Amino acid sequence: LLVCSSRRRTLSARVKMSSDWVKSFSDIAGYAKNAAQQASTMMAGSELERKLAEATSNEPWGASSTMLQEISRATFAYDDFKTVMLFVWRSAQNQGALWRVTYKTLNMLDYILRHGSERVIEDAKDHLREIKKLQKFEYVDPDGKDQGVNVREKARQLVEMLTSEEALNAERDKARATRNKYGGVSAAEMSGGGGGGGGAGKGGKGGAGGGAGSGDGSE
Repeated sequence: LLVCSSRRRTLSARVKMSSDWVKSFSDIAGYAKNAAQQASTMMAGSELERKLAEATSNEPWGASSTMLQEISRATFAYDDFKTVMLFVWRSAQNQGALWRVTYKTLNMLDYILRHGSERVIEDAKDHLREIKKLQKFEYVDPDGKDQGVNVREKARQLVEMLTSEEALNAERDKARATRNKYGGVSAAEMSGGGGGGGGAGKGGKGGAGGGAGSGDGSE
């Protein structure tokens, strides 16, 4: 019995070790793929695509408010809106060790929901199911810290805002008042540019967006 018990413990330890190796390899592969994609975008992408890649990089710092403002303003131009939203839904699919990329993407979405074209709102509502799935995001880093909580909490906040018209309108009114106070509004915003015109992302659906916050929440 003692021998069998010892063998079971040894087998269990080997299985755990094997699982850890698989997870580690998966993380490294994910890092490498993300780094290659970002390098390609920074080299060959448009100026907007480079800003999007920088704003959602895997680095442990958040996007600047200036960069988020520029991305937000881009959503008032239809072609740029499609570029932004396609990037958002692709980038939000990152898993595991790339939790920062997903978290910073959700932060960017939060910002453009508040400050961007109304198309962003429509598009985000069309992708509400994907955002809800991120409320179950899991990742525990090698030090045993639950980093997935950052993604889960931001996803929860976005779902809450997107399912409450009153809350969303209040946040957009607040953002508009801040812009009026400190920097004015663009011609596109003044004319209501950003309504209608189709959409981006899955199934060619329309949308609008927002977001707030730029840190990675890892502290």
